[in-house]
Amino acid sequence: MLGGPVKILLVCLSLALGAPRSWGAPPTPHESGSDFETKVHGKRLRRALPVDDPAAFATTLHFDDPPPGASLGALLSTVPGVQVHDEGVGQRQSLSLRGAESHQVAIFFDDIRLTPPGGGAVDLSLFDPALLDSAEVRRSAGSARFGADAVGGVVVLRSPVLRRQGRTRFDLGYGSWQALVGRALHGGSVGSWRYLASGAYRQSEGDFSFIDDAGRQRERRNNDVRVGEALLKVDRFLGGGRWRLTLMDNVSLAERGAPGPAYLPSETGRQEELRNLIALKAQRNSLWLPGGKLVLSLAQRYGRFHFAEHDPGDKPLETRNQSVGLTLRAALGLPLHPRRARLDAGLELRQELFFDAQWGDHERTLGDLFFSGSFAFFRERLVLVPATRLVGASDFGVAMVPKFGLVFRPLRHLTRAWPSHIECVGNIGRSYRYPSFQEQYVRLDGFGGNAKLRPEDALSADAGLRVLTSRVSMEVAYFHRVLANTILYAPVSSFLVRPDNYSQGVARGVEAAFEVKPGAGLALRMAYTYTHTRWGRSALALPGKPRHYLMSRLGWSGATCGAWVPRWARALSTHVMVAAQGEVPLDRFNNLPFEEGRVLLSVGARYTYRQLTLMAEGRNLLDKRDAVDRVGFPLPPARFFVSLRVVL
Repeated sequence: MLGGPVKILLVCLSLALGAPRSWGAPPTPHESGSDFETKVHGKRLRRALPVDDPAAFATTLHFDDPPPGASLGALLSTVPGVQVHDEGVGQRQSLSLRGAESHQVAIFFDDIRLTPPGGGAVDLSLFDPALLDSAEVRRSAGSARFGADAVGGVVVLRSPVLRRQGRTRFDLGYGSWQALVGRALHGGSVGSWRYLASGAYRQSEGDFSFIDDAGRQRERRNNDVRVGEALLKVDRFLGGGRWRLTLMDNVSLAERGAPGPAYLPSETGRQEELRNLIALKAQRNSLWLPGGKLVLSLAQRYGRFHFAEHDPGDKPLETRNQSVGLTLRAALGLPLHPRRARLDAGLELRQELFFDAQWGDHERTLGDLFFSGSFAFFRERLVLVPATRLVGASDFGVAMVPKFGLVFRPLRHLTRAWPSHIECVGNIGRSYRYPSFQEQYVRLDGFGGNAKLRPEDALSADAGLRVLTSRVSMEVAYFHRVLANTILYAPVSSFLVRPDNYSQGVARGVEAAFEVKPGAGLALRMAYTYTHTRWGRSALALPGKPRHYLMSRLGWSGATCGAWVPRWARALSTHVMVAAQGEVPLDRFNNLPFEEGRVLLSVGARYTYRQLTLMAEGRNLLDKRDAVDRVGFPLPPARFFVSLRVVL
């Protein structure tokens, strides 16, 4: 049954909850899903790359109209280099990037660091993509710009930008396993204040059938889930519009079963997770020069996790922990020369507190000082992008994490016969990750901590080519990462498994992304990733990392076809998506047989009539039931979802 906090949250959600988009902008036809960050405005091509790091290999997904019932993890899995681990319908989702483990990827919500100090990965299932504006995935070395925990890369989730024009939107959806989704949103302005209040509630019974390793059909039980999420954001311009003050609060609460791995199922395990983010930000634009910016922010992150299992005849098992993070950040960005030189600098101070009844209380103070720049030469044909960060932790001392990137545009300003955006890009940098409190101190069920762990220390490099024309965009990159002091769990006796530092872990591979719009309303997107990993001095691959992963999506939108399409068809859009991956090692020692490759098929459509939009989607239509992402976590079979959206 739902507890008091859940009931309170659901009452709030029933009042005004929803799914934001770019408020104030006129509605635009958009294919469901996400965009590679390549846009064409009139005759002028624009690369929407990070302003602070034009050399980064980055992809931004916009969530204007996400597919019905789509999870954040499912959408992120369309990005090259990304693999999402899903523990079941509505269960926890974690993200792997370029062969790195999920806890080695830093995840932010606006300026708030979500990576928990206790350890483990950020649970992506607690975020409804319809409550977000976008998600930016940076795959190049990230510690120099985002601090520790960014060994594999960075994901930045962004809340919607506020507009003065108001709009109200409601979503209601239903799908397989009695899945129910409700969203509502209202945004606008009152006097000099702009605001957005949104939220969502989703639930699912979640039990499904699967086929185990022996070919037997079994039931995945205790897989129900209920998740509520709400977002409140307000801002106001001060000082004649030079300053903008923004206050944001995001809360999410999940109550669900804990079915456990398939080889050790549990029908009584229950888990609850609460996450609350509060941020106050003051931003000064046009500081000294157009494009200058000063940002001062204060943010607090609170998380609470509770797990309980009461099997008849066994001793009750219960785990509770809480974590609090407080961050003070100041960042200054200055254009030293229009379009040719930029300098960014900042200071970040954090206090991380972790409380656990079994593991004890722990705290860590961290301080970062960072500098970065972007300098263009030879009429912007060559851009140098240096960055460095001085990171320090109260229990590990100070370390320097530099990064250097460059962009070479050989054909810029030379001829109009060739695409003006052909870029050769390269990056090299150091990344750093402090051991988590869980890795240092946890004592639970045969697992022991190791207080003598040293920070993971990585050297990452990538190089590639980017091409952008009015109809075709392409990106190809090679990446290589060497990780020293790799932290891995391994048995040290017949009764104890604990983490330890290993000499080296290596991940290398190739990423390729391709998008073409041939006309007639068609758009084809493809992303391919080859990843090869090994750990220690052996040739054994890290578990759960397929060498080959391919995602392809063919979409059609009647709104972009022109006058030759009947008026009724202009409101229709459809898409077909195929995801395929090769075989996957399931354990570090190759004692288990490799998981075979698989192909997953999804089909969706939407139709808009005035203020109403009807959407439908089917996933895993080939009904693949004998696949797993990790040991013990089977893939859900074919499922369907429909939803109705009303915009007022």
